[in-house]
Amino acid sequence: MGDITYGLPSMISYQTALDDRPLEQYNEDDIEIPDVGNRQILVAPLLEVFSVSIHPGHEHNDALLDGRPCHIYGKIIVSDKRGSTYCLYSRSEVEPEIVYLNGTLSLTGPNMDPILPSEVLEVEVDLKDSTRGIDIAKGTFTLDYTTEYEYEVATSKRVGGKHSYATVHYTTFRFAFTATVNVLFTAQDEGSGAVADVHGKLVAYSSTGYPDNANAEEKCYFSRTLFKKQDNESVRVEAGSSLKLARYVIGVPGYSSLEIKVDLVDCLSGWQTAKKTLMFQSKYILGSPEMQDVVVQGGLIKVTVVWNHVTDTCGVYGTIMVDDGLAEVFIFKREENHPEIVDPSGNSLLLDIHREIIGGDFVMKLDLKDVKGRAVNMALQLCITPSFLIQAKVKVLLLSDDGGCGCVGVMGRLLAQYSNYKYSTPYGREYRCSILFNKRHPEDCFLLNPGSELPFSRSVVAVPMGWTLEIEVTMQFNSQPAFSESEPLTGSLKLKSMLEGQSFDELRGQNYRIRVSVEWKQDQVSLYSCRLHIVQFPWVSLL
Repeated sequence: MGDITYGLPSMISYQTALDDRPLEQYNEDDIEIPDVGNRQILVAPLLEVFSVSIHPGHEHNDALLDGRPCHIYGKIIVSDKRGSTYCLYSRSEVEPEIVYLNGTLSLTGPNMDPILPSEVLEVEVDLKDSTRGIDIAKGTFTLDYTTEYEYEVATSKRVGGKHSYATVHYTTFRFAFTATVNVLFTAQDEGSGAVADVHGKLVAYSSTGYPDNANAEEKCYFSRTLFKKQDNESVRVEAGSSLKLARYVIGVPGYSSLEIKVDLVDCLSGWQTAKKTLMFQSKYILGSPEMQDVVVQGGLIKVTVVWNHVTDTCGVYGTIMVDDGLAEVFIFKREENHPEIVDPSGNSLLLDIHREIIGGDFVMKLDLKDVKGRAVNMALQLCITPSFLIQAKVKVLLLSDDGGCGCVGVMGRLLAQYSNYKYSTPYGREYRCSILFNKRHPEDCFLLNPGSELPFSRSVVAVPMGWTLEIEVTMQFNSQPAFSESEPLTGSLKLKSMLEGQSFDELRGQNYRIRVSVEWKQDQVSLYSCRLHIVQFPWVSLL
């Protein structure tokens, strides 16, 4: 990936990304991207195919001069070299889609899994017209992310046929997450308004970087058609049921809001939505529904958007080597067949993360890869803490106040942070920390007897002299096998650093408490302490 050189005496802490961009090129515009969208969120690169349009060829297009629409069937598939496939469109010959020339197909995917850029993606287009018996478009093209690739730019690729061609309109967002859309019809009573025959359009828009020469007609193709029916194709929807959409999951850049234009008509009662535009600004809690209503005659159209991170894990392999002029030390080294699996919002736990460096400059050589071959989906955070450092050995005991002695199921996190450090974002607090205990899923539940010590992934941290060590606690305890009625324990414990000695503090819950003890010991040799975390996805506010 490249070398990074640091002059330690002038360095306190900063963050860098694995995109080979020099530090001096970062400025205030990188900290906050001005938009109404989400900020300080976890994001990932996503390929978003907006639409596929059908056009007449410039030559030999006699078969399309009759003015009749095309009856399209066939498939559009995206695949990578590792065997992952994403179906964007699939129609059988007996159920073709009626599309006029210069119109767009109703894409049906990707379904639940967004398209993650790998080294090379192949897009296969095979479309036919069932009434004319001709190929509309047939061919493939590739997206090569191993070369210089333009992100955030509206791009179109043409796939030809003998009489016509199809154009695939897409963008690769560098910082994106997903929005899952649902449209529910409700009626005020069980009478005539309890059923609707719906036709019209639902179209979703988000920020897209158009080329300077793009005209209005070209820009219209860079939207996602969620629902499109002519008046003779109306769909019957019962009250309390959801409208069947062509696609439900779409990719949205993290700096953008999502607009959904609702233009629906009911053939039975005659209501229409008058081309209502709904704005979803992605500021709500991820995973929680954001709902907006459109009032119609006799009922409501409820449009719901659920925002989600991409939840795929990342298998990281390669090396991180530090050269201080005296020796070369590997602080991370994994082979491709033994990668470290990092959760979407997780840190590497395998780094030798407290390597002492005595003054001067050092060179850090990075060569990190993802076993799935995906591009631009990792960031590296480097934190350098100045001397004078005190070594803190942390122990945590689980205690019971109800006299119970049976095994207790333990889940949650314990994080060690510094009170004097200025965290610029919530995700700064998330990653400028030391993970002591991390069991957040029921399948990782740890069984422990009261009076026992919690097993830590690491127990020794370095604290600058005069600073306070904060232990952030987010735990759950249960004496039963299930965690449906678990007892939560959350809070923060603060322990002032000292040259030598011990300090104690407790955090109490209803039935359980934890006792934290810290043994302080002066570190005689460390001038600087270097902590690194591998983070699977970049932050909007940083990259």
